[in-house]
Amino acid sequence: MSNPTEIFNARQREIAAKNAVVTGVEIFKVGRHSPMTGETLDFFGSQLAEMADGYNTETHRAPVVVGHPKTDAPAYGWVSNLRVEGDVLVADFEDIDPAFSDLVKAKRYRKISASFFKPDAPNNPNAGQWSLKHVGFLGAAAPAVKGLKEAQFEADNAGIISFGDNDFADLPEQHRKMITRHKTEIAIEKLITQGKILPLHQSGIMDFMDALDDGQSVAFADGTETSKSAWFLEYLEKQPETVSFGEIDLGEEMSTTAYSNTPSGFSVDPDRHALQIQANKLAEAEGISFTDAVSRIEA
Repeated sequence: MSNPTEIFNARQREIAAKNAVVTGVEIFKVGRHSPMTGETLDFFGSQLAEMADGYNTETHRAPVVVGHPKTDAPAYGWVSNLRVEGDVLVADFEDIDPAFSDLVKAKRYRKISASFFKPDAPNNPNAGQWSLKHVGFLGAAAPAVKGLKEAQFEADNAGIISFGDNDFADLPEQHRKMITRHKTEIAIEKLITQGKILPLHQSGIMDFMDALDDGQSVAFADGTETSKSAWFLEYLEKQPETVSFGEIDLGEEMSTTAYSNTPSGFSVDPDRHALQIQANKLAEAEGISFTDAVSRIEA
């Protein structure tokens, strides 16, 4: 039988996940560190305490980013709180982008690197002391601070951290494409569960949207503009239901005749239809994707 503390901690993690909050991420620690600019700097517990005590989201809300973009954009979450635990600076995150969170869970970004304002930096919100600028998630880049845990948006939510000035290039194009594709996949799966498109078209639609050039927007007569992929998703969302996923009798006497809303010239495989309903229920109950639900049922 689980002890009360374990039950409480599990419940707190569940609540945090539902509210897009991640707590207890290790982002920096006491010691001698070498920033990306090359010099060696010593950090003491008193300096970490100043960073934590001086952090105020009303004067500067540090973003959670990929790498160290010079503009700190786009932000995939925000630092809501800083505190010191032992000799480690720990952060809490809020408003985490679901697609980014999924990529972290998939261990696409296993290390993170904190970037700070120097005490004499012109834009430092706390002049005269070190202040957190942003927290960057890294892929292949090797951090300079060793000995901290890997970042993971579940369980202990900790991280391997690197101190570095804001001198990385802007967010790499492959990272943008990875996150954009993941968001598109989520949108397509939602359309499938709504009956707007058939599952067999998912792969083709994904490939089509990958080929769209979002660098060129679509302009309308009213003066508004949108990206090609955003317009196409909106178009699909406005389509009528192709297949109805309403409740049906799945007992032994389940009819094998055509279902309502089946397109002319097509018939519904009862077994595949039953699988689709099971997958929808499992995905909704456990908060997983439709594709993952199907894979789990068929395993």
